[in-house]
Amino acid sequence: MLLPLLRLLRGSVLFEVQGGYPERFINLCGKCGVPLWNGRRLEGAFQARTTAAGAKRLPELARKSGLLLAIHRRQGLPYWLERSRRRAGLLAGAAIAGAVLTLSSTMIWNIQVTGNHRLSTEEILSALQELGVHRGTFRERVDVRNVERQMMLRLEDLSWVAVNLKGSTASIRVRERVLPPEILDVTTPSNIVSSSAGYITAMDVYEGQAVVDVGDAVAEGELLVSGIMEDGNGKNRTVRSRAKITARVEDTLAVTIPLTQTDFLCQKVETRRSLVLWGHSFSLDGAAPSEGRWKREAVIEPVPLLGNLFPVYILRENYLILEERQTTYSPLEAMELALEELTRQEEKKLASQEIIRREVTGQELEDRFLLFADYLVEREIGEEKEILLKNVE
Repeated sequence: MLLPLLRLLRGSVLFEVQGGYPERFINLCGKCGVPLWNGRRLEGAFQARTTAAGAKRLPELARKSGLLLAIHRRQGLPYWLERSRRRAGLLAGAAIAGAVLTLSSTMIWNIQVTGNHRLSTEEILSALQELGVHRGTFRERVDVRNVERQMMLRLEDLSWVAVNLKGSTASIRVRERVLPPEILDVTTPSNIVSSSAGYITAMDVYEGQAVVDVGDAVAEGELLVSGIMEDGNGKNRTVRSRAKITARVEDTLAVTIPLTQTDFLCQKVETRRSLVLWGHSFSLDGAAPSEGRWKREAVIEPVPLLGNLFPVYILRENYLILEERQTTYSPLEAMELALEELTRQEEKKLASQEIIRREVTGQELEDRFLLFADYLVEREIGEEKEILLKNVE
C-alpha cells in the first residue's frame, strides 16, 4: 500500500526499448541506479517502468545500448504539477482544499453519545455545548479531564463519563446512577379517606383500623381507615394506614362539538434548500414564504462523501402552504364526532376503571352540539392523609 503511494508522489514513466541488446540496457540501469519494475519482454522489445528521476537517464542509456527509446506514459504528482503550472486557479484551489482539509482534521465535527437511558441525548449535548464542546471546536482546546469533571457536576444522574477524541469525532460514553429503591414510609401516621362519594364493594386493610364496611355508602373526604388504634391497655397508638378500598362511584364526561369549525388545508409545498458550511447557512434556491399561513418542516443531511470529511450539510426546508377552510356539520355529523371524542376521553380518563353503566344524552344548541355521558364505575377510592399529631389528644 505504501509503495504505490510513494511511486505516485515521485512520479513514474512507462517506456519501451527496441532492437540491440536489452540485457545490456538493463545492466546499465542497475549500474547507474535507475530503478525498473513491471519489466516484460515483447516481440523484439522490452517494456518497463521507472521513476521520473530515472527517466532522465533513459535516453543516454538507450543510446549506449544501441536501442530505440519510446516513452508511452508519464504518471504521478510531478507530471500533474507540470501540466497544471499554467492553471494557477486549479493549483490555488488544490492548495485551499488541502488547507481546509488540514484545518478540518483539527476540529470536532461529530459527537456520539452512548450509554444514556434516562438522560436524553439533547440534555448531554446541551451540557457539552456549555462546556465548549460542540461541532467546530478545535480538538486541542478541549481539556478532556476537566470536561468529564464538569459533566459530573452539571448532570447529577451521571455516575461516570468518559470523553474520547479520535480524529474529528468526540465519543461521549456515560453511565447513569442506579436509583435506590423507593423506601416505604412506615413511621409517619396517616388515615385513609375517600377520594370520591360512592358505596364500597371491596376492602383489604393491611394496617390501621377500618371504620366502614363493604356495602356502606361514603361521602368524599370521609374517613375509611383510621391510623389511631387502641392497644390492649386502652392507650392510643398511631400507625401508617395501608389499605385497598374499591367502590362504585358516579362520574360524568362532557363533549362539545361546534357546528362550524375552522381548519387549515395544505394547498402546496414549497421547498427551499440551503448549504450549511461551518455553521453558516447559504441559500441555494427558493425563499421562505412571507405571507399567509404555512407550516415549516426541516431536515438536515450530510453531503455524500464531503459530509464525512468536512462540516458540509444540506438543509432542506419544506413549507406547507395552508389555506383556511370552514366546515359546517349537521347535528347528526356533530353527534358522530362527539361520540368519537367521547370514546377517546374514556380511553384516557377511565382506562383503569371498570364501567358498570353508561348513559349518554345529547343536546343540540344553536351553534354547537353537547354530549353528556353519566357513568357508574368501580375504582379504588382510598386516599392517604397524614395525621397531624398535635391534634391528637
